[in-house]
Amino acid sequence: MKKVVLGLLALGAMVFGAPQAKADKLQDIISKGVVRIGVPLDAPPFGS
Repeated sequence: MKKVVLGLLALGAMVFGAPQAKADKLQDIISKGVVRIGVPLDAPPFGS
């Protein structure tokens, strides 16, 4: 039971504690003409 509670607490911390990426406005993206997306290069399959 204790592992379940700790797992749920960890999951909640990951979901609510993680910063969210957001675009200010769709018009900003359209005017720049570029969508920038970050990808980790040190983890497979992206970095391999």
